[in-house]
Amino acid sequence: MQKFLSRFGSLVSGVLSGFDRLVLRGYLRRLCYPQGLEGFLAFRGICRKDFGDHAEAWTQLVQKSSLEPIIAQGVHLEHLTSSSVDKGAMAQRILQENGNATGPVCVLTVVEPCTIWNAHRSRDLKRIVFDRRQGRCKHIYVYINHEDLGLIHVRLQTWMPYEIQVYVNGREWLARQMQRAGLRFTKDDNCFPWIEDVAAAQKLMNGMLKLRWQQLLDGLAQQINPALPQILDGFQVPYYWIAHQSEWATDVMFNDPAALTQLVPSIVRHCIEHLHSNDVFQFLGKKLHANFDGEVLTKYRRRAEGTCMKFMVQNNWLKLYQKLGWILRIETVINFAKFFPVMRTADGEGVASKRMRPLRKSICDLGLRANVSQAANKRLLDNLSVVAEPTKVGDLVDRITAPTELSGHRVRAIQPWSSTDLTLLAAVAHGEFLLHGFRNRDLAARLYQDPAKDEAERKRRSARVSRLLRLLRAHGLVEKVPRTHRYQLTKNGNSVIAAILGVRELSLTAIKQAA
Repeated sequence: MQKFLSRFGSLVSGVLSGFDRLVLRGYLRRLCYPQGLEGFLAFRGICRKDFGDHAEAWTQLVQKSSLEPIIAQGVHLEHLTSSSVDKGAMAQRILQENGNATGPVCVLTVVEPCTIWNAHRSRDLKRIVFDRRQGRCKHIYVYINHEDLGLIHVRLQTWMPYEIQVYVNGREWLARQMQRAGLRFTKDDNCFPWIEDVAAAQKLMNGMLKLRWQQLLDGLAQQINPALPQILDGFQVPYYWIAHQSEWATDVMFNDPAALTQLVPSIVRHCIEHLHSNDVFQFLGKKLHANFDGEVLTKYRRRAEGTCMKFMVQNNWLKLYQKLGWILRIETVINFAKFFPVMRTADGEGVASKRMRPLRKSICDLGLRANVSQAANKRLLDNLSVVAEPTKVGDLVDRITAPTELSGHRVRAIQPWSSTDLTLLAAVAHGEFLLHGFRNRDLAARLYQDPAKDEAERKRRSARVSRLLRLLRAHGLVEKVPRTHRYQLTKNGNSVIAAILGVRELSLTAIKQAA
């Protein structure tokens, strides 16, 4: 990231990194495989053939115990006929109508696909067996304006094994922390175009990794599924929490949206033309091996917010896009955690077992997940440091098409499209002058095809070339090499002349094609 900031730091007001979207899921692991379920039924003294009746009764109990306490508080309840409804937008609207009060916002119920337990008789084993299969059941969405996490939702699957999903937005959490710290900011959607002290905000953002996630998530599970202890009846099976999906975003905040808008096309062009599969692997901290049989995809898409580039490998991806005009956002999204090797200990073992192992989905690896994501964002940003700043040809030419001064004397404007000045610009940009520069007589040889007839004409040519060199020096296109009689192109001169000659070549090509 330092390479990018050293190149474009003058355009940037700050950089903020942290979790944006976190989708956390809780599983009752002992109830997620057949032997565990059979052990639970034996513990409760329930026959296999009666599982369906008990499961249906438990589902009714879960729905009743989950909904009644919330409805008693006067919280809005609505049953949706389709899972495609934008539930988040509904909750946001209701929250605004309620004056952004903390606590439950609304409860939405909908029948959605899920993985459920099914009991059936096996002809081979001649007994009832259990298997997990795709089905549909009622899900309860409870939207809560949490005092720390902001607007979140908790989704409960009402059929065994009662999977729970919690959605958290890291920027919502940061907004609450900055308000408490008295830090001024501007928030739009899920990002911050302006923050009073970005470094202080980053310290607060880092605190999200130190949250007691197990305690926090268990509290939400108890709130949405209070009937679980009654169903388990002493059978010890706590929720096991994993990060089902994480999105780590690095927001590069620009001082002027026009500067970012001007830079984005060059970034997109660089990504399309120069980044390949091995680059994407390197961004993600991996090496592309010859035996890799998966796909590495690069997607280009125009969105309402701006152009989006996405690099995908095994359901993990890197994205970059312009957000709200002010922000260049880089995101690492992890869905398949095992793709990433990290240094960690084995489950249940000591420090001696620490070595490179696959990243786990468990919330205990959230810190490692953050490190992997931040490193990927940094690598991509550093790669973008080689992108050339886009400048329109008109902006370059305007600098030399107006009169200027040199040593207190007026110097005429350059007319880049006239044959005389265009010949001069092409001559000083000739390849033989790039390494050692040129002298007066070298430039005269390029401007005049025939040698001078006599000494007087040679002097006239030398005087004219001196005046032309003075013209180029006044406009900052060439400079004199110290302690020599040679001249060389300046960085600005190289850019301006290359742009002018490039436009000329395009024009000549168009004329030839038209002819």
